[in-house]
Amino acid sequence: SYVIPAGVEFTGNFYNDWWQSSTLYVEGTWKVSGNVNLNHLKVIVQNGGKIINDTPSTFNVNVSSQLIVAAGGEFGKTGSLMTVTQDSDEGRILNSGYLKTSGFTNLRYLFNDGDIYLEGKMNTSSSSIIINEGYFEINNGPTRADALVMQGNFQNEGTVKVKGIFESDSEDFVLTNNGFFEVHSLGSSAPDGSSQGTYYNNGYFAVTNEAYIELDFIIGNGGLLEVADLTMLRSKISIAVGAMLNVTESLNIASSGEYKIIEGANDGISLAKIKTVTVPNYSNFQLLGNLEVECSNYNVLPESGSTVNQNTTGVDVRFVNVGETTVTIPPSEYNKGGNIVTPPETPPADPVSLSSGTVRVSHTFLRITGLCWVTTI
Repeated sequence: SYVIPAGVEFTGNFYNDWWQSSTLYVEGTWKVSGNVNLNHLKVIVQNGGKIINDTPSTFNVNVSSQLIVAAGGEFGKTGSLMTVTQDSDEGRILNSGYLKTSGFTNLRYLFNDGDIYLEGKMNTSSSSIIINEGYFEINNGPTRADALVMQGNFQNEGTVKVKGIFESDSEDFVLTNNGFFEVHSLGSSAPDGSSQGTYYNNGYFAVTNEAYIELDFIIGNGGLLEVADLTMLRSKISIAVGAMLNVTESLNIASSGEYKIIEGANDGISLAKIKTVTVPNYSNFQLLGNLEVECSNYNVLPESGSTVNQNTTGVDVRFVNVGETTVTIPPSEYNKGGNIVTPPETPPADPVSLSSGTVRVSHTFLRITGLCWVTTI
């Protein structure tokens, strides 16, 4: 084992040319010079320790190497950003402190319960595992060339913010969100119209711009999927009891694609709020299950229990105007207060019917000019 003591700045590279398993403890500062290949080395950045660089470079956590940033440790917080790379499923990146990078290349295993700031792109493989229990912010740029194209498994228990496009090109990609997950755009790069994978959302998943989906999206009890503009092409959104879909602007059903389904629960009523919807004829759009749909122009959809021009509304689907939902969704940590329905006030059981005159009620005089209800106190 080796150590860079607290208060010491080590400048240069640490060469593990013999490819032996060993450990380097960084308690002071490691000022990296050029590219780094760990070659089975385990690097542990302790509380107060730092890894920095003056020039852009690559920090390669290759083969079975490990980069571990403990609570209070820092990687790339100051100086020039480094791109972190991996090339093996045996490697590990574990962060409980602060990690900032210009990119994750061929990422295989990442666990975070600290803070990660990614100023660039990230790509993964089919065997990749990402687990976030802290804060993970990704500033990958606004264009499709900057998109994050994901594979493998991504599990979020904390907060993820993606400021660009987030997408997958693999039908085996699985995303599980039990926290807060926000993306600017949710896109499609799937070849030949294949699925983008499966998303399980038990928390808050927000798309602040547009979503163009070819995937299965499952919203669990207490969860909320909130999208500004949603386009569905060969996709299915399943909404559990106590869950919500909220399309704040427009739902657009593509004419191509063999199916587009929004489905409510079997054991209660689910809620979908859709400001406006556009549905071409013969687009194979289906509303199914026990589902209440709040929509400003639901008249363009088939009536409950009918199929019109290959678009179907199930018998247990009901429509209401905006602001007239009848489904109560209890508030959760993730659903922005839920959907609370206040029942209308009902007249008293035994009202006094009056046509004119003056009535004394609790020392208050009322002049009656027409028919009204008065409850005595």
